[in-house]
Amino acid sequence: MRTIFKEFVKKEFLFQSEKNGYDKKAEQAFYQCFKSLAQDIIVENSFKTFAYLWNEEQEILGKRVDGNKKDCIISQVTGLQYRSYVASRFPMLMKKIEQMIKKQFDYIMEVETNYHKDIEKLKKEFEISGKCIKVYGMNSDKHHDGKRSCI
Repeated sequence: MRTIFKEFVKKEFLFQSEKNGYDKKAEQAFYQCFKSLAQDIIVENSFKTFAYLWNEEQEILGKRVDGNKKDCIISQVTGLQYRSYVASRFPMLMKKIEQMIKKQFDYIMEVETNYHKDIEKLKKEFEISGKCIKVYGMNSDKHHDGKRSCI
């Protein structure tokens, strides 16, 4: 089930990213950080619902799921229509995920702006050169609308 849920998370992230053009608005290092944080949001907010729907599908197809039945469930929950199905059954969940992803993107854009504003000072202070290749969103306490420490 974990692999299937991973596919759902990837598809939902891609849907949100393409819908809002996130990949075109952020530099690659900042976009990768955003991608990681957004996928965490989707997992944290939808895993229980996903597990519920997985169990529901098993009930519909019969108690024992193996072979073709399992393939049927997998195609059902990873299919293109699955997102709209979840959105129609759990509209508040999808709305919450969309809002949280938007907040994370706005935050990453704020981090990127501050980085560019302070980069020369940081290079001088820490005696470093080059460009930013990776941004990490720390697993610290989430505060101020989900903002985290970034390095």
